Amino acid sequence: STEAGAPIVPGLRSLSGEPVQPEVNAMERQSLLRRERRGVRKGIGVMLLGLASLHLLWQAPAAAEPAGGALRVSAGIVDHQVVQRGTSGAADIELSGTAPPEASGAVSAIIRHAGKPLRGFEDREIGRSEAGAWSAALQAVPAGGPYRIELSVRDRGGRSLAAATVDDVLVGDLWLLAGQSNMQGAGLLENVEPPSDRVHSFDLADRWVVASEPLHRLLEAVDPVYWGGAYPNREERERAAAAIRAKETKGAGLGLPFATDIVRRTGIPIGLIPCALGGTAIARWDPALRDQGGASLYGALVRRFRAAGGRVTGVLWYQGEADARQPAAAAIYGERLRGLIEALRRDSGQPALPFYFVQLGRMLEWIYFPDPSRRPATLDAQWTAVREAERRVAADVPATGMVPAADLELEDSIHINTGDLKRVARRLARLVARDVYGERPLEAAISLHAIEHDPAAERILVRFAGVHGRLRSAGRITGFSIRREDGSEVPAIFAAQVDPSDPATVVLRYQWPLPARVGLVYGWGINPNCNLVDDADMAPPCFGPVELSGHR
Repeated sequence: STEAGAPIVPGLRSLSGEPVQPEVNAMERQSLLRRERRGVRKGIGVMLLGLASLHLLWQAPAAAEPAGGALRVSAGIVDHQVVQRGTSGAADIELSGTAPPEASGAVSAIIRHAGKPLRGFEDREIGRSEAGAWSAALQAVPAGGPYRIELSVRDRGGRSLAAATVDDVLVGDLWLLAGQSNMQGAGLLENVEPPSDRVHSFDLADRWVVASEPLHRLLEAVDPVYWGGAYPNREERERAAAAIRAKETKGAGLGLPFATDIVRRTGIPIGLIPCALGGTAIARWDPALRDQGGASLYGALVRRFRAAGGRVTGVLWYQGEADARQPAAAAIYGERLRGLIEALRRDSGQPALPFYFVQLGRMLEWIYFPDPSRRPATLDAQWTAVREAERRVAADVPATGMVPAADLELEDSIHINTGDLKRVARRLARLVARDVYGERPLEAAISLHAIEHDPAAERILVRFAGVHGRLRSAGRITGFSIRREDGSEVPAIFAAQVDPSDPATVVLRYQWPLPARVGLVYGWGINPNCNLVDDADMAPPCFGPVELSGHR
Protein backbone atom coordinates (compact mmCIF):
# COMPACT_ATOMS: atom_id res chain seq x y z
CA SER A 1 0.00 0.00 0.00
CA THR A 2 1.03 3.64 -0.43
CA GLU A 3 1.82 6.11 2.31
CA ALA A 4 -1.84 7.26 2.27
CA GLY A 5 -2.98 3.75 2.92
CA ALA A 6 -4.75 3.21 -0.39
CA PRO A 7 -3.82 0.09 -2.32
CA ILE A 8 -2.14 0.45 -5.69
CA VAL A 9 -3.91 -1.10 -8.66
CA PRO A 10 -1.37 -3.35 -10.35
CA GLY A 11 -0.33 -2.05 -13.79
CA LEU A 12 -2.35 1.22 -13.55
CA ARG A 13 -0.18 4.33 -13.97
CA SER A 14 -0.62 8.06 -14.82
CA LEU A 15 0.79 9.76 -17.91
CA SER A 16 3.85 10.69 -15.83
CA GLY A 17 4.42 6.99 -14.99
CA GLU A 18 3.46 7.28 -11.30
CA PRO A 19 1.22 4.61 -9.74
CA VAL A 20 -2.43 5.66 -9.73
CA GLN A 21 -4.50 5.34 -6.56
CA PRO A 22 -8.21 4.83 -7.09
CA GLU A 23 -10.68 7.11 -5.32
CA VAL A 24 -11.93 5.85 -1.95
CA ASN A 25 -14.64 7.32 0.25
CA ALA A 26 -14.02 8.60 3.78
CA MET A 27 -15.33 5.47 5.52
CA GLU A 28 -13.10 3.22 3.47
CA ARG A 29 -10.11 5.49 4.12
CA GLN A 30 -10.69 5.37 7.90
CA SER A 31 -10.95 1.60 7.77
CA LEU A 32 -7.71 1.36 5.84
CA LEU A 33 -5.94 3.70 8.28
CA ARG A 34 -7.06 1.63 11.29
CA ARG A 35 -5.75 -1.55 9.66
CA GLU A 36 -2.47 0.15 8.87
CA ARG A 37 -2.04 1.40 12.48
CA ARG A 38 -2.67 -2.13 13.78
CA GLY A 39 -0.10 -3.49 11.28
CA VAL A 40 2.47 -0.89 12.31
CA ARG A 41 1.92 -1.60 16.03
CA LYS A 42 2.22 -5.34 15.34
CA GLY A 43 5.41 -4.81 13.30
CA ILE A 44 6.92 -2.66 16.05
CA GLY A 45 6.06 -5.33 18.60
CA VAL A 46 7.73 -8.05 16.55
CA MET A 47 10.79 -5.84 16.08
CA LEU A 48 11.05 -5.13 19.81
CA LEU A 49 10.65 -8.81 20.60
CA GLY A 50 13.44 -9.62 18.14
CA LEU A 51 15.69 -6.99 19.70
CA ALA A 52 14.98 -8.35 23.16
CA SER A 53 15.81 -11.87 21.98
CA LEU A 54 19.01 -10.65 20.38
CA HIS A 55 19.93 -8.89 23.62
CA LEU A 56 19.38 -12.16 25.47
CA LEU A 57 21.56 -14.01 22.97
CA TRP A 58 24.33 -11.48 23.50
CA GLN A 59 24.09 -12.13 27.21
CA ALA A 60 23.96 -15.96 26.79
CA PRO A 61 27.61 -17.07 26.61
CA ALA A 62 28.19 -16.83 30.33
CA ALA A 63 25.35 -19.32 30.90
CA ALA A 64 25.71 -21.57 27.82
CA GLU A 65 29.47 -22.12 27.70
CA PRO A 66 31.71 -23.62 30.39
CA ALA A 67 32.96 -20.92 32.70
CA GLY A 68 36.62 -21.76 32.13
CA GLY A 69 36.63 -22.16 28.32
CA ALA A 70 37.90 -24.93 26.10
CA LEU A 71 39.33 -28.30 27.02
CA ARG A 72 42.17 -29.27 24.69
CA VAL A 73 42.70 -32.89 23.61
CA SER A 74 46.37 -33.29 22.75
CA ALA A 75 46.72 -37.09 22.80
CA GLY A 76 44.45 -40.09 22.45
CA ILE A 77 41.90 -39.44 19.72
CA VAL A 78 41.05 -36.95 16.99
CA ASP A 79 38.06 -36.44 14.72
CA HIS A 80 37.49 -39.33 12.23
CA GLN A 81 40.00 -41.62 13.94
CA VAL A 82 39.63 -45.39 13.93
CA VAL A 83 40.81 -46.84 17.24
CA GLN A 84 42.10 -50.40 17.10
CA ARG A 85 39.95 -52.66 19.25
CA GLY A 86 41.50 -55.21 21.57
CA THR A 87 41.08 -58.96 21.78
CA SER A 88 37.91 -58.43 23.82
CA GLY A 89 36.32 -56.66 20.88
CA ALA A 90 36.36 -53.28 22.63
CA ALA A 91 38.94 -50.49 22.92
CA ASP A 92 40.58 -48.76 25.87
CA ILE A 93 41.41 -45.17 24.96
CA GLU A 94 43.95 -43.16 26.95
CA LEU A 95 43.32 -39.39 26.69
CA SER A 96 45.19 -36.33 27.84
CA GLY A 97 45.44 -32.62 27.20
CA THR A 98 45.32 -29.16 28.68
CA ALA A 99 42.61 -27.16 30.42
CA PRO A 100 42.25 -23.63 31.80
CA PRO A 101 44.14 -23.40 35.11
CA GLU A 102 40.94 -22.84 37.06
CA ALA A 103 39.31 -25.94 35.53
CA SER A 104 40.16 -28.47 38.23
CA GLY A 105 37.86 -31.39 38.89
CA ALA A 106 36.55 -34.64 37.49
CA VAL A 107 36.70 -35.32 33.74
CA SER A 108 33.46 -36.85 32.48
CA ALA A 109 32.51 -38.32 29.10
CA ILE A 110 29.31 -38.92 27.19
CA ILE A 111 29.57 -41.11 24.08
CA ARG A 112 26.77 -40.69 21.56
CA HIS A 113 25.87 -42.85 18.60
CA ALA A 114 23.26 -41.58 16.14
CA GLY A 115 22.53 -38.78 18.61
CA LYS A 116 21.74 -41.05 21.54
CA PRO A 117 23.97 -41.78 24.55
CA LEU A 118 25.71 -45.14 24.32
CA ARG A 119 24.69 -47.54 27.05
CA GLY A 120 27.16 -47.35 29.91
CA PHE A 121 28.55 -44.05 28.63
CA GLU A 122 25.61 -41.77 29.42
CA ASP A 123 27.79 -39.67 31.74
CA ARG A 124 30.86 -41.51 33.00
CA GLU A 125 33.63 -40.07 35.14
CA ILE A 126 36.89 -41.05 33.42
CA GLY A 127 39.70 -38.90 34.88
CA ARG A 128 40.89 -35.72 36.59
CA SER A 129 42.04 -32.24 35.63
CA GLU A 130 44.51 -30.38 37.85
CA ALA A 131 46.71 -27.29 37.38
CA GLY A 132 45.96 -26.90 33.68
CA ALA A 133 46.52 -30.55 32.65
CA TRP A 134 44.14 -33.48 32.49
CA SER A 135 44.25 -37.20 31.75
CA ALA A 136 41.54 -39.80 31.44
CA ALA A 137 40.79 -43.30 30.22
CA LEU A 138 37.76 -44.54 28.34
CA GLN A 139 37.50 -48.23 29.14
CA ALA A 140 35.81 -50.92 27.03
CA VAL A 141 34.40 -48.73 24.26
CA PRO A 142 32.56 -51.24 22.05
CA ALA A 143 33.40 -51.77 18.39
CA GLY A 144 31.23 -49.60 16.20
CA GLY A 145 30.43 -45.97 15.63
CA PRO A 146 30.56 -43.34 14.37
CA TYR A 147 30.75 -41.96 17.91
CA ARG A 148 30.60 -38.41 19.22
CA ILE A 149 32.63 -38.15 22.43
CA GLU A 150 31.74 -35.22 24.68
CA LEU A 151 34.30 -34.41 27.38
CA SER A 152 33.92 -31.97 30.25
CA VAL A 153 35.60 -30.93 33.50
CA ARG A 154 33.20 -30.33 36.37
CA ASP A 155 33.50 -28.91 39.84
CA ARG A 156 32.06 -30.61 42.93
CA GLY A 157 28.71 -29.02 42.29
CA GLY A 158 28.51 -30.51 38.83
CA ARG A 159 29.08 -27.20 37.02
CA SER A 160 30.97 -27.54 33.72
CA LEU A 161 34.27 -25.66 33.82
CA ALA A 162 35.67 -26.67 30.40
CA ALA A 163 34.53 -28.92 27.56
CA ALA A 164 35.61 -30.50 24.28
CA THR A 165 34.06 -32.76 21.65
CA VAL A 166 35.65 -35.35 19.35
CA ASP A 167 33.47 -36.34 16.40
CA ASP A 168 33.12 -39.28 14.04
CA VAL A 169 35.26 -41.75 16.00
CA LEU A 170 35.18 -45.44 15.08
CA VAL A 171 36.32 -48.45 17.09
CA GLY A 172 37.36 -51.29 14.83
CA ASP A 173 40.38 -52.74 13.03
CA LEU A 174 43.38 -51.12 11.34
CA TRP A 175 45.06 -52.51 8.21
CA LEU A 176 48.40 -51.41 6.77
CA LEU A 177 48.58 -51.18 2.96
CA ALA A 178 52.08 -51.63 1.50
CA GLY A 179 53.77 -52.54 -1.78
CA GLN A 180 54.12 -50.90 -5.16
CA SER A 181 51.81 -49.41 -7.78
CA ASN A 182 49.03 -52.02 -7.84
CA MET A 183 48.62 -51.44 -4.09
CA GLN A 184 49.09 -47.70 -4.39
CA GLY A 185 46.30 -47.73 -6.99
CA ALA A 186 46.45 -47.01 -10.71
CA GLY A 187 42.89 -47.84 -11.77
CA LEU A 188 40.74 -45.26 -13.50
CA LEU A 189 38.67 -43.14 -11.12
CA GLU A 190 35.47 -44.40 -12.71
CA ASN A 191 32.94 -46.63 -11.00
CA VAL A 192 35.15 -46.61 -7.91
CA GLU A 193 34.18 -48.04 -4.55
CA PRO A 194 32.06 -45.33 -2.85
CA PRO A 195 33.06 -43.99 0.56
CA SER A 196 31.56 -45.55 3.69
CA ASP A 197 30.98 -43.90 7.05
CA ARG A 198 32.54 -47.01 8.62
CA VAL A 199 35.79 -46.95 6.61
CA HIS A 200 38.32 -44.22 7.37
CA SER A 201 41.91 -43.65 6.28
CA PHE A 202 45.00 -42.29 7.99
CA ASP A 203 46.17 -40.48 4.90
CA LEU A 204 49.78 -39.81 3.95
CA ALA A 205 49.51 -36.35 5.51
CA ASP A 206 48.81 -38.06 8.88
CA ARG A 207 45.17 -36.95 8.91
CA TRP A 208 42.25 -39.20 9.75
CA VAL A 209 39.62 -38.82 7.01
CA VAL A 210 36.67 -40.72 5.59
CA ALA A 211 38.35 -43.01 3.05
CA SER A 212 37.86 -42.21 -0.62
CA GLU A 213 39.79 -42.87 -3.83
CA PRO A 214 42.63 -42.31 -4.31
CA LEU A 215 43.97 -43.37 -0.92
CA HIS A 216 47.58 -42.56 -1.79
CA ARG A 217 48.30 -38.90 -2.57
CA LEU A 218 52.07 -38.91 -2.58
CA LEU A 219 52.82 -35.19 -2.69
CA GLU A 220 50.76 -34.65 0.46
CA ALA A 221 52.87 -37.11 2.45
CA VAL A 222 54.64 -36.18 5.66
CA ASP A 223 57.49 -38.59 4.86
CA PRO A 224 59.90 -37.40 2.14
CA VAL A 225 60.40 -40.91 0.76
CA TYR A 226 57.11 -40.42 -1.12
CA TRP A 227 58.18 -37.29 -3.00
CA GLY A 228 61.97 -37.40 -2.71
CA GLY A 229 63.98 -34.39 -3.81
CA ALA A 230 61.53 -33.40 -6.54
CA TYR A 231 59.80 -30.81 -4.36
CA PRO A 232 62.13 -29.63 -1.58
CA ASN A 233 60.06 -26.45 -1.22
CA ARG A 234 56.89 -27.13 0.74
CA GLU A 235 54.83 -24.41 -0.93
CA GLU A 236 55.82 -25.64 -4.37
CA ARG A 237 54.91 -29.20 -3.38
CA GLU A 238 51.52 -28.09 -2.04
CA ARG A 239 50.78 -26.26 -5.31
CA ALA A 240 51.73 -29.35 -7.29
CA ALA A 241 49.56 -31.55 -5.04
CA ALA A 242 46.57 -29.23 -5.54
CA ALA A 243 47.09 -29.27 -9.30
CA ILE A 244 47.16 -33.08 -9.34
CA ARG A 245 43.99 -33.25 -7.24
CA ALA A 246 42.24 -30.98 -9.72
CA LYS A 247 42.91 -33.18 -12.74
CA GLU A 248 43.56 -36.71 -11.42
CA THR A 249 41.99 -39.49 -13.47
CA LYS A 250 43.73 -42.54 -11.98
CA GLY A 251 44.40 -43.82 -8.50
CA ALA A 252 41.78 -46.45 -7.66
CA GLY A 253 43.22 -49.33 -5.63
CA LEU A 254 42.17 -52.43 -3.71
CA GLY A 255 42.29 -51.05 -0.15
CA LEU A 256 38.89 -49.34 -0.06
CA PRO A 257 36.91 -52.20 -1.67
CA PHE A 258 38.66 -54.65 0.68
CA ALA A 259 37.62 -52.57 3.69
CA THR A 260 34.01 -52.11 2.63
CA ASP A 261 33.67 -55.84 1.98
CA ILE A 262 35.04 -56.62 5.47
CA VAL A 263 32.51 -54.16 6.94
CA ARG A 264 29.74 -55.82 4.94
CA ARG A 265 30.77 -59.26 6.18
CA THR A 266 31.52 -58.47 9.82
CA GLY A 267 30.04 -55.08 10.72
CA ILE A 268 33.44 -54.07 12.15
CA PRO A 269 34.63 -50.56 11.14
CA ILE A 270 37.95 -50.45 9.30
CA GLY A 271 40.80 -47.95 9.34
CA LEU A 272 43.29 -48.04 6.47
CA ILE A 273 46.91 -46.89 6.74
CA PRO A 274 48.16 -46.44 3.16
CA CYS A 275 51.95 -46.74 2.79
CA ALA A 276 52.54 -48.06 -0.77
CA LEU A 277 54.77 -46.50 -3.42
CA GLY A 278 54.79 -47.45 -7.08
CA GLY A 279 57.89 -48.81 -8.81
CA THR A 280 59.60 -50.00 -5.63
CA ALA A 281 61.54 -53.24 -5.36
CA ILE A 282 61.36 -55.16 -2.10
CA ALA A 283 64.89 -53.94 -1.30
CA ARG A 284 63.38 -50.46 -0.89
CA TRP A 285 61.33 -51.96 1.97
CA ASP A 286 64.40 -53.36 3.69
CA PRO A 287 63.85 -53.37 7.49
CA ALA A 288 67.54 -52.50 7.89
CA LEU A 289 66.60 -48.98 6.72
CA ARG A 290 64.17 -48.46 9.59
CA ASP A 291 66.37 -45.96 11.40
CA GLN A 292 66.23 -43.65 8.38
CA GLY A 293 62.66 -42.89 9.41
CA GLY A 294 60.59 -41.13 6.76
CA ALA A 295 63.48 -41.20 4.32
CA SER A 296 62.92 -44.96 3.84
CA LEU A 297 59.74 -46.88 3.05
CA TYR A 298 60.11 -49.27 5.98
CA GLY A 299 60.94 -46.41 8.34
CA ALA A 300 57.93 -44.43 7.13
CA LEU A 301 55.65 -47.46 7.56
CA VAL A 302 56.82 -48.00 11.14
CA ARG A 303 56.43 -44.30 11.97
CA ARG A 304 52.90 -44.21 10.55
CA PHE A 305 52.02 -47.45 12.34
CA ARG A 306 52.96 -45.81 15.64
CA ALA A 307 51.27 -42.50 14.79
CA ALA A 308 48.01 -44.33 14.07
CA GLY A 309 47.99 -45.98 17.49
CA GLY A 310 50.77 -48.58 17.57
CA ARG A 311 48.65 -51.67 16.92
CA VAL A 312 46.94 -53.06 13.81
CA THR A 313 44.91 -56.09 12.81
CA GLY A 314 47.00 -56.97 9.77
CA VAL A 315 48.98 -56.04 6.67
CA LEU A 316 47.98 -56.17 3.00
CA TRP A 317 50.89 -56.43 0.54
CA TYR A 318 51.01 -56.33 -3.28
CA GLN A 319 54.48 -56.07 -4.78
CA GLY A 320 56.99 -57.98 -6.90
CA GLU A 321 56.90 -56.57 -10.42
CA ALA A 322 60.12 -54.61 -9.90
CA ASP A 323 61.95 -57.71 -8.59
CA ALA A 324 60.68 -60.02 -11.32
CA ARG A 325 62.51 -57.90 -13.93
CA GLN A 326 65.91 -58.49 -12.28
CA PRO A 327 67.47 -61.99 -12.32
CA ALA A 328 69.32 -61.59 -9.01
CA ALA A 329 66.34 -60.00 -7.22
CA ALA A 330 63.93 -62.64 -8.52
CA ALA A 331 66.17 -65.42 -7.21
CA ILE A 332 66.04 -64.20 -3.60
CA TYR A 333 62.54 -62.72 -3.55
CA GLY A 334 61.11 -65.39 -1.25
CA GLU A 335 63.92 -64.90 1.27
CA ARG A 336 63.36 -61.15 1.33
CA LEU A 337 59.59 -61.50 1.70
CA ARG A 338 60.03 -63.83 4.67
CA GLY A 339 62.44 -61.35 6.23
CA LEU A 340 59.99 -58.49 5.78
CA ILE A 341 57.18 -60.44 7.48
CA GLU A 342 59.46 -61.37 10.36
CA ALA A 343 60.58 -57.75 10.82
CA LEU A 344 57.04 -56.38 10.76
CA ARG A 345 56.02 -58.83 13.44
CA ARG A 346 59.03 -57.96 15.57
CA ASP A 347 58.76 -54.18 15.20
CA SER A 348 55.00 -54.14 15.77
CA GLY A 349 55.27 -56.29 18.89
CA GLN A 350 52.73 -58.67 17.31
CA PRO A 351 54.48 -62.04 16.73
CA ALA A 352 51.52 -63.45 14.82
CA LEU A 353 50.63 -60.30 12.87
CA PRO A 354 48.42 -61.44 9.94
CA PHE A 355 50.07 -60.79 6.56
CA TYR A 356 48.01 -61.20 3.39
CA PHE A 357 49.28 -60.58 -0.10
CA VAL A 358 48.49 -60.76 -3.79
CA GLN A 359 50.48 -63.14 -5.96
CA LEU A 360 52.28 -61.37 -8.79
CA GLY A 361 49.96 -60.71 -11.71
CA ARG A 362 50.88 -60.14 -15.32
CA MET A 363 52.16 -57.36 -17.53
CA LEU A 364 53.09 -56.59 -21.11
CA GLU A 365 56.83 -56.66 -21.54
CA TRP A 366 57.16 -54.05 -24.27
CA ILE A 367 56.96 -51.19 -21.75
CA TYR A 368 60.37 -52.26 -20.40
CA PHE A 369 61.75 -54.04 -23.46
CA PRO A 370 60.36 -52.39 -26.62
CA ASP A 371 63.30 -53.85 -28.54
CA PRO A 372 62.76 -57.65 -28.56
CA SER A 373 66.47 -58.20 -29.16
CA ARG A 374 67.21 -56.76 -25.71
CA ARG A 375 64.66 -58.90 -23.90
CA PRO A 376 66.39 -60.99 -21.21
CA ALA A 377 66.28 -64.66 -22.10
CA THR A 378 65.29 -65.54 -18.52
CA LEU A 379 62.52 -62.93 -18.13
CA ASP A 380 59.64 -65.42 -18.16
CA ALA A 381 61.48 -67.73 -15.79
CA GLN A 382 62.05 -64.79 -13.41
CA TRP A 383 58.35 -63.91 -13.21
CA THR A 384 57.50 -67.57 -12.71
CA ALA A 385 60.10 -67.84 -9.94
CA VAL A 386 58.68 -64.86 -8.03
CA ARG A 387 55.17 -66.31 -8.18
CA GLU A 388 56.41 -69.69 -6.97
CA ALA A 389 58.36 -68.03 -4.14
CA GLU A 390 55.18 -66.23 -3.03
CA ARG A 391 53.20 -69.47 -3.15
CA ARG A 392 55.74 -71.19 -0.91
CA VAL A 393 55.76 -68.31 1.59
CA ALA A 394 51.96 -68.59 1.91
CA ALA A 395 52.26 -72.35 2.39
CA ASP A 396 55.12 -72.23 4.92
CA VAL A 397 54.74 -69.06 7.03
CA PRO A 398 51.96 -69.11 9.65
CA ALA A 399 49.27 -66.40 9.68
CA THR A 400 49.80 -65.51 6.04
CA GLY A 401 47.56 -65.86 3.03
CA MET A 402 47.76 -65.25 -0.70
CA VAL A 403 45.30 -64.66 -3.52
CA PRO A 404 46.20 -64.80 -7.24
CA ALA A 405 45.85 -62.02 -9.80
CA ALA A 406 47.21 -63.56 -13.02
CA ASP A 407 43.68 -64.05 -14.36
CA LEU A 408 42.65 -60.40 -13.98
CA GLU A 409 42.23 -57.70 -16.62
CA LEU A 410 44.66 -54.79 -16.98
CA GLU A 411 44.08 -51.03 -17.09
CA ASP A 412 47.32 -50.49 -19.00
CA SER A 413 50.46 -52.52 -19.61
CA ILE A 414 50.99 -53.49 -15.95
CA HIS A 415 48.19 -52.24 -13.68
CA ILE A 416 44.97 -54.08 -12.85
CA ASN A 417 41.85 -52.20 -13.89
CA THR A 418 39.39 -50.72 -11.42
CA GLY A 419 36.78 -53.46 -11.78
CA ASP A 420 39.24 -56.30 -11.25
CA LEU A 421 40.92 -54.48 -8.36
CA LYS A 422 37.54 -54.90 -6.69
CA ARG A 423 37.64 -58.62 -7.54
CA VAL A 424 41.06 -59.17 -6.00
CA ALA A 425 39.97 -57.06 -2.99
CA ARG A 426 36.98 -59.36 -2.47
CA ARG A 427 39.28 -62.37 -2.72
CA LEU A 428 41.44 -60.95 0.03
CA ALA A 429 38.39 -60.03 2.11
CA ARG A 430 36.96 -63.54 1.78
CA LEU A 431 40.23 -65.09 2.93
CA VAL A 432 40.66 -62.60 5.79
CA ALA A 433 37.03 -63.03 6.85
CA ARG A 434 37.67 -66.72 7.34
CA ASP A 435 41.13 -66.61 8.90
CA VAL A 436 41.00 -63.43 10.99
CA TYR A 437 37.31 -62.89 11.67
CA GLY A 438 36.26 -66.54 11.92
CA GLU A 439 33.50 -66.35 9.33
CA ARG A 440 32.12 -69.81 8.60
CA PRO A 441 31.45 -71.76 6.55
CA LEU A 442 34.23 -70.61 4.24
CA GLU A 443 37.01 -72.62 2.65
CA ALA A 444 40.61 -71.50 2.86
CA ALA A 445 42.26 -70.02 -0.22
CA ILE A 446 42.67 -72.44 -3.10
CA SER A 447 46.03 -74.20 -2.87
CA LEU A 448 47.86 -76.84 -4.82
CA HIS A 449 47.21 -80.17 -3.09
CA ALA A 450 48.89 -82.77 -5.31
CA ILE A 451 50.07 -83.55 -8.83
CA GLU A 452 49.61 -87.15 -9.94
CA HIS A 453 51.32 -88.21 -13.17
CA ASP A 454 50.12 -91.39 -14.87
CA PRO A 455 52.46 -92.04 -17.80
CA ALA A 456 50.66 -95.20 -18.85
CA ALA A 457 47.41 -93.29 -19.28
CA GLU A 458 49.27 -90.22 -20.60
CA ARG A 459 47.50 -87.90 -18.19
CA ILE A 460 48.27 -85.60 -15.27
CA LEU A 461 45.83 -84.99 -12.41
CA VAL A 462 46.20 -81.57 -10.76
CA ARG A 463 44.38 -81.64 -7.43
CA PHE A 464 43.53 -78.41 -5.60
CA ALA A 465 42.33 -77.85 -2.03
CA GLY A 466 40.03 -75.12 -0.75
CA VAL A 467 37.83 -75.01 -3.85
CA HIS A 468 34.45 -73.34 -3.30
CA GLY A 469 31.93 -75.39 -5.27
CA ARG A 470 33.68 -76.41 -8.48
CA LEU A 471 36.40 -75.12 -10.74
CA ARG A 472 35.30 -73.56 -14.01
CA SER A 473 36.65 -71.51 -16.89
CA ALA A 474 35.37 -69.20 -19.58
CA GLY A 475 35.91 -71.49 -22.53
CA ARG A 476 38.82 -73.89 -22.84
CA ILE A 477 41.04 -74.17 -19.73
CA THR A 478 44.31 -72.38 -20.36
CA GLY A 479 47.47 -71.66 -18.39
CA PHE A 480 49.02 -75.14 -17.95
CA SER A 481 52.28 -76.05 -19.68
CA ILE A 482 55.11 -78.57 -19.44
CA ARG A 483 58.58 -77.03 -19.30
CA ARG A 484 62.16 -78.24 -19.65
CA GLU A 485 64.82 -77.12 -17.20
CA ASP A 486 65.79 -74.25 -19.51
CA GLY A 487 62.18 -72.99 -19.53
CA SER A 488 61.39 -74.09 -23.07
CA GLU A 489 57.96 -75.64 -23.55
CA VAL A 490 57.18 -79.24 -24.36
CA PRO A 491 53.97 -78.65 -26.35
CA ALA A 492 52.40 -81.96 -25.40
CA ILE A 493 49.13 -81.01 -23.60
CA PHE A 494 46.20 -81.27 -26.00
CA ALA A 495 43.27 -81.24 -23.53
CA ALA A 496 42.45 -79.83 -20.10
CA GLN A 497 39.17 -80.27 -18.27
CA VAL A 498 37.71 -80.35 -14.77
CA ASP A 499 37.31 -83.93 -13.61
CA PRO A 500 33.57 -84.72 -13.77
CA SER A 501 33.88 -86.83 -10.62
CA ASP A 502 36.02 -84.33 -8.67
CA PRO A 503 35.25 -80.61 -9.17
CA ALA A 504 38.56 -79.61 -7.51
CA THR A 505 40.75 -81.59 -9.95
CA VAL A 506 41.95 -80.69 -13.44
CA VAL A 507 42.77 -83.53 -15.84
CA LEU A 508 45.53 -82.78 -18.37
CA ARG A 509 45.90 -85.10 -21.36
CA TYR A 510 49.07 -85.32 -23.44
CA GLN A 511 50.40 -87.47 -26.27
CA TRP A 512 53.69 -89.29 -26.68
CA PRO A 513 56.22 -89.95 -23.92
CA LEU A 514 57.53 -86.90 -22.10
CA PRO A 515 61.26 -86.20 -21.89
CA ALA A 516 63.03 -86.65 -18.57
CA ARG A 517 63.38 -83.82 -16.04
CA VAL A 518 60.39 -81.72 -17.01
CA GLY A 519 58.03 -79.80 -14.78
CA LEU A 520 54.41 -78.72 -14.80
CA VAL A 521 53.60 -75.02 -14.58
CA TYR A 522 50.38 -73.08 -14.15
CA GLY A 523 50.94 -69.46 -15.18
CA TRP A 524 54.25 -69.34 -17.00
CA GLY A 525 56.03 -66.10 -17.65
CA ILE A 526 55.37 -62.41 -17.68
CA ASN A 527 51.94 -62.50 -19.35
CA PRO A 528 50.24 -65.86 -18.69
CA ASN A 529 46.74 -66.71 -19.83
CA CYS A 530 45.14 -68.23 -16.72
CA ASN A 531 41.38 -68.58 -16.56
CA LEU A 532 40.41 -71.01 -13.79
CA VAL A 533 38.17 -69.80 -10.94
CA ASP A 534 35.72 -71.46 -8.59
CA ASP A 535 32.10 -70.64 -7.79
CA ALA A 536 33.20 -67.88 -5.37
CA ASP A 537 35.54 -66.28 -7.97
CA MET A 538 38.59 -67.49 -6.03
CA ALA A 539 41.43 -68.51 -8.35
CA PRO A 540 44.01 -71.29 -8.06
CA PRO A 541 47.56 -70.05 -7.46
CA CYS A 542 50.13 -70.00 -10.20
CA PHE A 543 52.73 -72.66 -9.43
CA GLY A 544 55.78 -74.44 -10.72
CA PRO A 545 57.72 -75.77 -12.29
CA VAL A 546 56.82 -78.84 -10.22
CA GLU A 547 58.84 -81.82 -11.43
CA LEU A 548 56.82 -84.64 -12.97
CA SER A 549 57.87 -88.09 -11.79
CA GLY A 550 57.28 -91.50 -13.30
CA HIS A 551 58.51 -90.87 -16.83
CA ARG A 552 58.59 -93.79 -19.24
